[in-house]
Amino acid sequence: DVAWRKTKMTSGPQMITQDRKWFPIQKHVVALLDCFAKHSWSPDACMNFGGIFDTSPERGHVWLEYNWPVLLLHKSDPAYTSEHFVLSIKGETVLQVLDRQPQKLVATGPQSTIEVLTGSLTERLREFAPEVQVGFDEYDTSEKCDALWTNVSVTHGPDDEITYPYFPRGKRLLPVLE
Repeated sequence: DVAWRKTKMTSGPQMITQDRKWFPIQKHVVALLDCFAKHSWSPDACMNFGGIFDTSPERGHVWLEYNWPVLLLHKSDPAYTSEHFVLSIKGETVLQVLDRQPQKLVATGPQSTIEVLTGSLTERLREFAPEVQVGFDEYDTSEKCDALWTNVSVTHGPDDEITYPYFPRGKRLLPVLE
């Protein structure tokens, strides 16, 4: 029924850069979820439709990636808070894989939660990855998120010698879940 244009909810296509294409701008997503909550709507699921399509075999297999993220909401009890928290694992881009750069964790939410996590989560992550740093970089700034952990590899990358790329690394992912 309604469409909002020029909302800038993701990083966009990102042609030749080390920024991840179509990665959600978390501050915008949290603001959207907070607004829905004020009207008693809560998220149930976040699906992604689309995929990778070979558009022209005769031209050397040009690949296009289509993504249509969808939020599934339900009418909820108005007593639920409108403070949302989002934590994402930001995987490597092709350029970062070539440079052997590890993943990032990106967080946005209530300031009290961010303050606790920048201390406790950082401490736990450093037990398995001493090189973990907290701070923004040129791609993930304070305008897009509230906290950024770099040098984190909580999943296997796309080129690891395993059957399932991006499969979770149990001991490294455990501190995030705790």
